[in-house]
Amino acid sequence: MHSPLSLLMIRFTFFLIFFILLFPNQTQQTTLISPVSKDKHSNLFTLSVYIKTPLRPAKLLLDLSYLYPWTVCEDTASYNSSTYRFHECTEDFCESIGFANPSPWCRDCYYSNLTSPQCSQPSTMVCATYVTNPVTDAYDTDFALVDTLALPSLSLTQPIHNNQLITLSNYTFSCAPSYFLKGLPKGVIGLAALGRSNKLTLQAQFNSAFSISRSLAVCFPGSSKSTGVAFFGTRGPYFAFTKSKKIDLSKNFTYTPLLDNPIGVGVTDGFNSPPYNEYYIGLTSIRINGQHVPINASLLTINKENGVGGTKITTRNPYTLLEPSIYKAFTELFVKEASSPSFNLRVVANPVKKPFKVCYSAKGLMVTNSDPKVPIIEFVLGKENAVWRIMGANSMVRVKNKKVDLWCLGFMERVTDEQTSIMMGGKQLEENLVHFDVESNRLGFFSLLTSHDSLFCGDFKVTDFAKHVNFFLIIFFILQFPNQTQQTTLISPVSKDKQTNLFTLSVYLKTPLRPTKLFLDLSLLFPWTVCNDPATYNSSDYHFLQCRGKICLTTPGFQSCLDCRNFGRNTLHCLSSSPGVCSAFLINPITKAFTADYVLVDKLALPSLNQSTHHGQLFSLPNYTFSCAPSFFVEGLPKGVTGLAALGRSKLSIQAQIGSRSFAICFPSSSGSTGVAFFGKRSPYFAFSNSTKIDLSKNLTYTHLIQNPIGTEYDLFSTSPHVEYYIGLTSIRVNGQRVPIKASLLTINKDGNGGAKIATRTPYTLLEPSIYKAFTELFIKEASSSRFNLTVTNNPVKPFKVCYSAKGLMVRRRGPKVPIIDFVLGKEDVVWRIMGANSMVRVKMEKVDLWCLGFMDGGEEERTSIVLGGKQLEENLVQFEVEYNRLGFFSLLNSHHSLSCADFKVTDFAKKHVK
Repeated sequence: MHSPLSLLMIRFTFFLIFFILLFPNQTQQTTLISPVSKDKHSNLFTLSVYIKTPLRPAKLLLDLSYLYPWTVCEDTASYNSSTYRFHECTEDFCESIGFANPSPWCRDCYYSNLTSPQCSQPSTMVCATYVTNPVTDAYDTDFALVDTLALPSLSLTQPIHNNQLITLSNYTFSCAPSYFLKGLPKGVIGLAALGRSNKLTLQAQFNSAFSISRSLAVCFPGSSKSTGVAFFGTRGPYFAFTKSKKIDLSKNFTYTPLLDNPIGVGVTDGFNSPPYNEYYIGLTSIRINGQHVPINASLLTINKENGVGGTKITTRNPYTLLEPSIYKAFTELFVKEASSPSFNLRVVANPVKKPFKVCYSAKGLMVTNSDPKVPIIEFVLGKENAVWRIMGANSMVRVKNKKVDLWCLGFMERVTDEQTSIMMGGKQLEENLVHFDVESNRLGFFSLLTSHDSLFCGDFKVTDFAKHVNFFLIIFFILQFPNQTQQTTLISPVSKDKQTNLFTLSVYLKTPLRPTKLFLDLSLLFPWTVCNDPATYNSSDYHFLQCRGKICLTTPGFQSCLDCRNFGRNTLHCLSSSPGVCSAFLINPITKAFTADYVLVDKLALPSLNQSTHHGQLFSLPNYTFSCAPSFFVEGLPKGVTGLAALGRSKLSIQAQIGSRSFAICFPSSSGSTGVAFFGKRSPYFAFSNSTKIDLSKNLTYTHLIQNPIGTEYDLFSTSPHVEYYIGLTSIRVNGQRVPIKASLLTINKDGNGGAKIATRTPYTLLEPSIYKAFTELFIKEASSSRFNLTVTNNPVKPFKVCYSAKGLMVRRRGPKVPIIDFVLGKEDVVWRIMGANSMVRVKMEKVDLWCLGFMDGGEEERTSIVLGGKQLEENLVQFEVEYNRLGFFSLLNSHHSLSCADFKVTDFAKKHVK
């Protein structure tokens, strides 16, 4: 007789069999696959997916270090999909994944270049992210989006290319600017994050959506002609196909534990990363031809206090990087073993091809199945029980051209700021099947794929559906969206005021639109305009910004609340039911006066650029946000201005509100000339000389923009310390001689003092007192040399202290003949040259005719050591590329076809309208 328990088990067994027969597909785990390719130029790997709606094949950089994926989506031209949406900042999800909640990582998507019904009104705050390019280490902030991603599912009985697509409808990723593709394989449009994070890596998102394993296995191809594969959601089987059989390679794995790094190191950890996002393994020794490389054992362990040391797997380096002392010992032993009788190899004395340092002639090296015969390298993991063996095919790189034919050792010395001792790179992963088993906290590898039935990654028989996507997508896009391929460039006339020597920017403002002059400023967070009351600000379209709106709550310098019923005599735009409106702290950077006043929203317009005539239609910004200012705030500013045009590095600068992350300015040198500001495209910038049209963007020299961690007095009440444009000036030369400067003054210290920046608030360059003293002494010395033979006058004209008689000074096209001044940026490779036209100021009046040195003593109160001012910017074309984090300049405009800023042929539409 059966017991009740046994009867229950029998019934359960029959029910289980019945369920399997009735629902056979429900018992099989979903496995997704993605083709993996190698780029022949960068030697980096890519992952192919389908994204957007309708689905389109796309290539993403395969990355093992990053928290979440990103895709270029600057605007609807670069990201055209019918299903994307933003993540609202009120969602708990935003904060839980580290995307930001509350500010400063909430952004108003109304000002995004991506159109969405979700963002049809201002103050729609959505998640923003830090996004990083792990190859160039560039970083930025951008919006988080949700859209569709799809991958083929894996059938063990059908060819892979016939399998159905599995769609992830809530694929979450960050947007990124287009310059983020620099350094990445050609054709990629973003990054596929495959790190260990349990939140937004691709495998984590698949796990959340389909309840599949977070397991990931990748077979990395050895050439651009082969296709590897990534398996998502299964620990096996992983079938490769030879001519006669099907082989499950999951049975060949050797496993080693994954280690946690308690402290994040390197830029790829971002700014809010769990420190164990990367794949660290416990390497305990390295053997070459059976001999141990002498290594300081402490380098192979992870320091628990600072995260330094240890070994990790990475795809962002084409070759394995070794800490300098390890690299030295490693290469010395390799060279020694390669010279032994077993190999009899001699190092080439001067390898021509960088970056390799240890190379051998291909003539004397035996090669079998693309595997050169060299000493075997073994990475020993744990207690000698797991060995990652690296044969010649993975240790050596063929360098062959018309001049040389070499095999070079594909291991590099770590020369970056990276703090991990050993970073196992792409070359050493080729034709390896690697299993990233996060759930079991282990890593599996099969490093001898070619020795197993002569297999390689191509034997998984995966077709790369995105291989030829770029050409066809470009043609399709041009045909479907011909007008989207041209980005709008807006222009604004720039003038110089002859009384103050400050610059102005001309715009159209209010409703109806009126020509308006604003002070051109590079230092403040947001623009302001005089509007004490409707008598001084008459516009039919302005409205207040509600203090409960998130723009008011999250913008540095904005505060709440003021009662809009007190705004002059006109309260038509004030809601009696909700009179509390946003206000802002604002400052006049010349007089340093500050106050608090209303924040308004109105209309601003600029002409669009027609490259043949420079006269295009007006482009209107209907939600231009600015602060009001009292009428006394224009004191000290150029005559006729009614406000300030903020062009700093903030989200409410004029260029940010326009939607441009790049702008360029040609600063005129006189009040009788007109320069120009370009907003939008980075190039071309056409000047017109007689019958020739010249693109001056090709003449720009670039230097990095530096961040100041502490806001200056011009960032009043700001939490955004890097609103101004700092550059890395490392030395100053006068007539080729270096000015003796205390090096610490040229760097920005922890208090935000020191360094060098560009500013338009000062007519002349300001120098810290000790720098000014050394600079003027050297200038006077060099000017008195036989080459110039100039004698400084004893009666200079204020505010100048170093002046020369005009009678004894030769004047040429580039200005008076005086010693050339060089501002050296970086490591001597970038020089901002200042000729006489930009260093000297003519002072001519009754009984006085002098040329004076246009550099001032900045005094003790100025926190920045060197402030490059207006005189030194004249007839310079300067490009402010915030998205590239760089500044471009062309400081010798008049030496190029005798050009000037006026040759951009821009008419100042505000000149005759503004008194």
